[in-house]
Amino acid sequence: MSELCPRCGVRSYTPYGTGAVPTERAPFPALSRMDNRTHICSWCGTDEAMRDFHGEPPLAPDQWPIVQPGSFGVGRP
Repeated sequence: MSELCPRCGVRSYTPYGTGAVPTERAPFPALSRMDNRTHICSWCGTDEAMRDFHGEPPLAPDQWPIVQPGSFGVGRP
């Protein structure tokens, strides 16, 4: 069982507490820095951390998903 990341709309993650075993394609999620409640994929979690580190503003949830499925560059951070 995996869920699609609400931030990128591309990568999957394995939710905590489901009893499912995470895989390489669906690891455990990261926690979004936007609200500290929303689970996102680890790639998006890294992107949020790097934006914070470099002093860049976070992407607001109304800008999510940042990559539309089926568009050029799908699956790339």
